[in-house]
Amino acid sequence: MDIPLAFATNLAGLSGPVGLADDLLTTTVRGEPTPRELYRRVLALSVQAVPGVLTGRLFGREADGRFRLLAATGHALELLDALNLEARDLVYNSAHRSQWVSGFRAAFGDHLPTDQLAMLELAHQATSLYSTPDDPKNYAVQVLIVPVLVSGEVRGVLQLDRPDTQRTATEARQNASLLEADLTLGQWCGAQVALVMQHLDTAATLLAGHKELNLLNRAHAAVTGARDLEDLFQRIISTVTELLGVQHATIALLDGNVLVPQQHVGGGVWGLSYPVTLGVAGRVARTGMSTLLPDVHQDPEYVEEHPDVISELCVPLLDGERIVGVLNLESSTQRLTPQDLRQVQALGVWLGRAIERERLYAATEQQRRALDLLHRVRTAVSRPLDLPETIRAVNESIAQTLGYPQVSVYLRKGDELVLQHQLGYEQVIERLPIASGVMGRVARTGQAAWIEDIDQDPEALKAMEGISSEVCVPLCLYGKVVGVLNVESVGERRLRAWDAELITAAGEYVQYSLERASLHAEVKDREVLYRLLAENTSDLVCLHQPGGRLIYVSPSITPLLGFAPSDAVLNKPALLVHPEDRYYIRRAFRAGGEAIRWRLRHRDGRYIWFETTISRIEQVTDGPEAPPGQFLTSSRDITARQGAEARLAWAATHDPLTHLPNRALLFERLSSVLRAAQRSGNHAYAVLYLDMDRFKVINDSLGHAVGDELLVAFAHRLQSTMRQGDLVARLGGDEFAVLLLGTPESGTQDGGLMEAKRAAARLQAALTEPFAVAGHTLRVAVSVGIAPGRAGHTTPGDVLRDADLSMYRAKRDRRHTVATFDPSMHVRAVRQLQLEADLPHAARAGQLQLHFQPIVNLISGRLHSAEALVRWQHPQLGLIPPDEFIPLAEELDLIADLGDWVLHRACALYQSWNASQMSLNVNVSTRQFLKEGFVQRVEAALKVHAMPATHLNLEITESALVEDVDEAARTLAGLRALGVRVQIDDFGTGHSSLAFLHRFPVDVLKIDRAFIARLGEDAVSASVVKTVVLLAQALGAGVVAEGIETELHRSHLLHLGCPLGQGYLFSRPLLPGEFAAQWLGAAQADSSSPSPEA
Repeated sequence: MDIPLAFATNLAGLSGPVGLADDLLTTTVRGEPTPRELYRRVLALSVQAVPGVLTGRLFGREADGRFRLLAATGHALELLDALNLEARDLVYNSAHRSQWVSGFRAAFGDHLPTDQLAMLELAHQATSLYSTPDDPKNYAVQVLIVPVLVSGEVRGVLQLDRPDTQRTATEARQNASLLEADLTLGQWCGAQVALVMQHLDTAATLLAGHKELNLLNRAHAAVTGARDLEDLFQRIISTVTELLGVQHATIALLDGNVLVPQQHVGGGVWGLSYPVTLGVAGRVARTGMSTLLPDVHQDPEYVEEHPDVISELCVPLLDGERIVGVLNLESSTQRLTPQDLRQVQALGVWLGRAIERERLYAATEQQRRALDLLHRVRTAVSRPLDLPETIRAVNESIAQTLGYPQVSVYLRKGDELVLQHQLGYEQVIERLPIASGVMGRVARTGQAAWIEDIDQDPEALKAMEGISSEVCVPLCLYGKVVGVLNVESVGERRLRAWDAELITAAGEYVQYSLERASLHAEVKDREVLYRLLAENTSDLVCLHQPGGRLIYVSPSITPLLGFAPSDAVLNKPALLVHPEDRYYIRRAFRAGGEAIRWRLRHRDGRYIWFETTISRIEQVTDGPEAPPGQFLTSSRDITARQGAEARLAWAATHDPLTHLPNRALLFERLSSVLRAAQRSGNHAYAVLYLDMDRFKVINDSLGHAVGDELLVAFAHRLQSTMRQGDLVARLGGDEFAVLLLGTPESGTQDGGLMEAKRAAARLQAALTEPFAVAGHTLRVAVSVGIAPGRAGHTTPGDVLRDADLSMYRAKRDRRHTVATFDPSMHVRAVRQLQLEADLPHAARAGQLQLHFQPIVNLISGRLHSAEALVRWQHPQLGLIPPDEFIPLAEELDLIADLGDWVLHRACALYQSWNASQMSLNVNVSTRQFLKEGFVQRVEAALKVHAMPATHLNLEITESALVEDVDEAARTLAGLRALGVRVQIDDFGTGHSSLAFLHRFPVDVLKIDRAFIARLGEDAVSASVVKTVVLLAQALGAGVVAEGIETELHRSHLLHLGCPLGQGYLFSRPLLPGEFAAQWLGAAQADSSSPSPEA
C-alpha cells in the first residue's frame, strides 16, 4: 500500500532513517552522532509519521534476551491532558491509580509488559491494543506495537501511543483495531529502525575487528619485547585497559588452589591471594570456562569489590589444556560484549603460552645451576677429607656456582657460633653470640631464614657494606642444631627463593659430612664398649663377614655349644646349622635386621635352639673404597622356651581329651584347602560331620568318666578307619569332623564325594563292633552328614555349615544313616531362620488368618459345628502350613500367645455371627494344654467375648494326655467345671491313651483321616473305625470323622454308626465371610430341627 500524502508531508524536511544509517559508519568513527542519538531521531520521525501519536518508545533486545529502553519521546502529562484526566485521579482514585500508574511505569521502565512481548513473539507484525482503566466511562489509549525484525528475528520494539478521545473504554474494547493505513505506517517505521540497527551492527563488527587486531598487535609486541614476566604483565594490563576502556584489570596465576595476583590496576582487594572456590575468577580457574557478565548482579558468585562495577569478563590463561591463571576485567562505565570476550580469549591463549615459556626457561636455568652446585658439593663431601677440608670445599662450590662470593660456615659451641670457614668477607668474625643476628636466630630456632631485603630485618648484622640479601640454613646432627651455613649477596643482585632451596640442599651435604665425622668418633668409642659387653655376656655374640665367615666369636660359645672360640670348625659355621634351617638362615642374613629362631649343633651332636637378632653394621663411607657391610649377631639359648611354646601351640590346636585336632586346626587346614581349590578350580574335597547317637543317655546314666573313655575309644576307631593325610577333628561334645581330600586320580568334586561315601561306609562297618569301656559293652552308632566341595564355599564356616545341615537331615530322616548336602538344605535352613524371626510379629502384622471348616450331620448334611483352623499368610514366603509353624511356635515358646490369639479371634467371630445353634471347635497344642494357667486363659476368653462355655469344643491330641497324666487330668477337670467340651483329635495315631481314657472327662473322639481315606479299600480301616465308635459309646462320648472326601466314605461311616463328620465332600476350610455366607443361613433356617449330640 502506498504511504498516504499526510505521512509524506510529515516526512518533509526531515533527514530520514536511511540517510542517517548511510552516514553511520563515518560519523560513528568521529563519535557523532552516537547510536542513542540515531535511535532518538528515528523514533521522533516515527512519532511524527503516524497521525495523532503523542508519545513513543523504542526498545532493543540485548544478548541475554531482555528488552531495554533505547529512546523515548513525548511526555506522560501530554497524554493525560488529551484524555481529560486530572492529576487527582492519579493520586486519589485507586482504580485509576492502580491501572495507569503501573501502566506508565511499565511503559517507561527497562522492560516491556509481558502480554505485549508474548504478542510480539507470536505475531511478528504490527499490532494494536487498547490500554483502558477499570472504569468503562473513561477514555482509552490506543497503542501501536511494531516489532523490529532483522533477518527474521525480533531485535527491537517500536511502541507508539495515541489517545482515543472519541471512544470510551467500553467502545474501545468492542473495536480495538487500527486503521490499515496506521498499521502500514507503523510497519514502515519499524523497517527504518531495523535498517538503522543493521548499519549499527555492521559498524560495531568493523570496530570490534579493528579493536581486536589492535589489541593482538600490541599484545604481540608486549610478549616479544618484555624483559621478564613482571614487565610482560605490566604491558598487557596497560594494553587492555586502554583499548577496552575498563577501569579494573588483574592478571592472577594459579598456585595450587590459590590465585595469586601478579599485576593489577584499580582499587579493591585484588592485590591479595584468594582461593579458587571464591568469586567468578575462582570459577574460571576451576573450570577453564570463560565468563561474560553484562550485568554482574545477575551472577550469584560475583564478589563485589567495587560498588561502581556494572560488567565483568574473565578468561583462563591456558598452556595447551592446562590452566595457569586468569585475566579478569571489570568495567564501571559500559557493558562488556561478546566481541570483547572473544578478543580477550585470544589474548589469554597468547599470554598463557608466554607465561609457560618464561617459567620453563627460569626452571631450566635454575635446574642447571642446582645440578652444578649439587655435583660440586657432593664431589667435595664424598672425598676422604677431614671435616675442615670438606667445609672449605663446599663453600668454594657454592661461591663458584651461584656467583655470590660471601659464604661462611659456623659451628655451635655453647652459646656461641664459631667460624669454621668463610669466603668473600673483608673482615673475619670468629665468634657470634647465638642471642643476636640472623645466624643466631637460625641456630636457636632451627628454622632457615631467607631475607630478600636485608634492610627489612632488624636482626641482620651486616658483616660488610653493601650486603642486600641473606640465606641462612641450620646444620643439624641427630635432630639438634650444631651450626649454620650462611650465604649473602652484595649490591642489586638478590637471593631468590630458588637460591634458598639450593643453599638448603647444599647444607644437607654439609650435615652429611658432620654426621660422617661424628660416626668415625662414635665407632671408635663403641668398638671398645661392644668388646667389653660381648666378653662378659652369657649370650653368643658373633661378628660375620657378608659371606657368613666368622670374624669374632664371644667366649660364651664354650658353655653354650662346647666349642672354643679358636676351634677350626668355626671357620665353616654353616656346618653347625640344622639342615632344615639352612635355606631359611641364608635368606635371613641377606635381609638382615630381623629376629630368627634356628638350631645349632652342639659338640656332642645334639641341637640347641637359639633366638638370634641380626644387625647390619652400616659403613661410615659409601664410596667405591668402602668395605661391604658386616653382620653382628646376638644369640640366646631358648631350647626350654621352645619346648614350652610347642606344647602351648599343640594345646591351642588339639582336643585335650582325645588328642585329636580341634575346631581351630580344622578351620586352618580347611582354609588352605579352599584357597588351593579357588586357585585351581579343583574342589575334590569333602567334610564329614559326625554325631554320636544316644551318647547323652550313656553319659547321663553311666557317668561322665565312662562317657570320656567312650569318646577316646571312638576317636581312635574313627581315626583308624580314615586314610593317612585325612584330618580327624573333635568339634566338641560327641561331635566330630573329618576333612577328606580326593584321590589324585579323581581330580573332581565327584571324586571327593565318592571318597567321603567310602569313608562313611568304612566307619559304619567299624562301628558294628561294640566298645568295651569300664566293664560295659557299649554299641555306638552315628549320624553322618557329607558336605562335598563346591565353588560356593568361601570360608571354612560355609563347609561346616553344609555338613552340619546334612547331618541333621540324616538324624531326622532315620538314625544310623548318612546324608549328603544339597542346596535345598540351606534354603530350608534360611527359611527356618526367617520364620523364627517373623513368627513373633505375625499376629500383630495381620498375617495370621482363621479359616473355618463345617462339621455336619452325615444324615441330613446340616451344620453341627465348625472347626477353627489358623493359617499364616507370610508376605514373602506365601502360605505357611500349620504343621510347619505350630511346632516352631512351641520351640520358640510362643505357643501360648499364638493359642490365645486363635481362641480370642475364634470366639469373637462366633459371637459376631450370633450362631447359637452351632458349637465352635478350637485346636490346642500339647505345650499349650499343659502350660500353667491354661484353664484361666480359656475362662478369660469366654468372659471377654461373652461366649457360652458349652458352645466351645477344645481339640487336643492323645500325646497331651499321656505326657503328664496327672496334670492333664487336672486341666480337663478345670475345663469340665467351666462347661467347656474336650475332643481327642487324630485319635488312634499318637501315643496310646486307652489305659487312661476312663480317667479323663472326654466328650468326643475324632477319627483320623488316615483311617477314613482307606474305607472301602481294606477291612482293617473299617474295623478300626467301628472299634473307635464302640469305644466312644462305651465312654459315653461322641464320634466325629475327619477327611471325608467321597460319598463312599459317607455311606460307610453311616453304616459303621458315625453320625458326624467333616471334609472336602462338604466344604474346604473357608474364610470367615465365606463360611457365614455359605453355612450360617442354612443352619439358622434349620435351627428348630434337632441335631445329634457330639
